[in-house]
Amino acid sequence: MIKYPILSLLLLLPSCVSVSTTSLPTLDVQAIIGSNDLALYNSVDFKKKITKLYPDLSEGTIEQAIEELYEEGKGVCLVININKIVNDQPITKPYQHVQNLNEGQQMASIPAIIKDEEFRSSTGFLISENKVLTARHVVERANFDELRFIFDYNLSSDEASLVYNGFTGVMEEVSPEQVYKASSIVALGKGSVETKLSTDWCVIELDRPVSNAKILEISRKSVQKNMRLSMIGHPDGMPMTIAMKGKVLKELRDREGGIEGGKSYRCSLDSFHGNSGSPVFSFPEIELIGLYVAGKKKDFKNGNLYKYPEESENILQSFIPIHHLKDMINNL
Repeated sequence: MIKYPILSLLLLLPSCVSVSTTSLPTLDVQAIIGSNDLALYNSVDFKKKITKLYPDLSEGTIEQAIEELYEEGKGVCLVININKIVNDQPITKPYQHVQNLNEGQQMASIPAIIKDEEFRSSTGFLISENKVLTARHVVERANFDELRFIFDYNLSSDEASLVYNGFTGVMEEVSPEQVYKASSIVALGKGSVETKLSTDWCVIELDRPVSNAKILEISRKSVQKNMRLSMIGHPDGMPMTIAMKGKVLKELRDREGGIEGGKSYRCSLDSFHGNSGSPVFSFPEIELIGLYVAGKKKDFKNGNLYKYPEESENILQSFIPIHHLKDMINNL
């Protein structure tokens, strides 16, 4: 593909109208938990970094996990508003949101989707040839007709490693064939996500089948405490990024009217705004077990990226299990 330098076209955006905020559990904290375990898809140092994170795993196991993560990434998409696309290309600027994380300075040059007061960005993933699963609150906060789904949105494999040396990233050019429109909502969770977090899911039908993409298969694997996790998504509108290390911290139960309901799980995955709707996998088996949905700020400081201790009580990052959706999705 042809490469192009990141766009910085803020003046081309239409005026934005502020929308009223709600109490939906969106991820409004940029959370690094423990060490910085994020890696760009296509990064040449990915294997080295993940080997360091998992010294107990064999080289063969790590290589297999990386291969499977890359394959699953072919079915993950960036979800943005049409007002952030100019001349068929997403509007980006260097991330630069790393003031409170010394090791995060390597992220400062990564191109990220520009922000405004309306819908920002999120993630989704393909569950059939033309249907995407994402977080329901993503859709509830957006103008549905203006949503766009971009597959294979990656930093150039030729440039990915250079970002970590202060290079201003170069993206693969987005072709019109990679961009899809929302056609209809075909299924969604019922009830308030404030009291029933397990209902924060939504299946969207796209305007046409997605070509050259991976349909992700939901596993029936049960979620267990301390289970190792990984996640693929577009944190803060960045190119596809893999959270390489996390674990299940605790099981939570919905509570509505004092009655316990569906499950969700607190986890230690590094996650930013924009990860809502990301697929969560067991590691190193890379089985799709969850949908990332929420995280609230508790000790967020000065609007900057903040680092949590690995066992901090302030970790509120959460995902919902999706094995119970498998039969429904297969029948859509």
